[in-house]
Amino acid sequence: EMDRALGEVKSLGVRESALKQLADTSYDFALQYGKSATEFINSSYDIQSAISGLSDADLSAFTLSSNVLAAATKADAATITNYMGTMYGIFKNQAIGMGKSNWVEQVTGMTATAVQMFKTTGSEMSGAFTAIGAEATSAGIGMNEQMAILGTLQSTMSGSEAGTKYKAFLAGVGKAQKALGLTFTDSAGRLLPMVNILDQIKGKYGDTLEVAESDALAKAFGSKEAVSTVKLLMNDITGLSGSIKDLGKVK
Repeated sequence: EMDRALGEVKSLGVRESALKQLADTSYDFALQYGKSATEFINSSYDIQSAISGLSDADLSAFTLSSNVLAAATKADAATITNYMGTMYGIFKNQAIGMGKSNWVEQVTGMTATAVQMFKTTGSEMSGAFTAIGAEATSAGIGMNEQMAILGTLQSTMSGSEAGTKYKAFLAGVGKAQKALGLTFTDSAGRLLPMVNILDQIKGKYGDTLEVAESDALAKAFGSKEAVSTVKLLMNDITGLSGSIKDLGKVK
């Protein structure tokens, strides 16, 4: 079974040296976590298919991190492998900049922390980032802030719904600042941190939004989904700020 699994990975053009390292890592993982070494190798096939240009060490590191994260977040390896592919697509420049192996360890630690912090699951977090895609990253928002926002939203909705609502917020925030007479960008035109934006909206409308104020916000942002994001995050701006900082400390 191991030979067959390794043969499938080899068919993707993976070198013998990488296969040897992968096999050794799979045995260590199986012994430490009581999981299947063969399934570990199978998940590396998906990793190699989704992410091109991985070195020997990177392929083992990505596969190990994916499988550890699956165990830690009560998700199956296929879901987390897909999640890692999605995250790499969104944060590719950051991954290349800090080194792919270092990056995947940070994503693993940050995701496991977020799942524990927000009482969510790996599969729900995967759904959230699949829904948001690269929208937030394109706006210059860091992974820790994205994860904190998506995690907080999941207290009342699914991961995919959280991603959709956050995406609606980002789509409308540019025109909303003009309509509301507020400034949500810095001097270079980059989006301010979510906490700053929420503080400005809170300063304009107070702690709670009345029906007329919600309608005004919906008109400004262009969607009710965006207002749902604002309402939920405004409930505990201090908590959100703390979550963003805590996730930012995970290396």
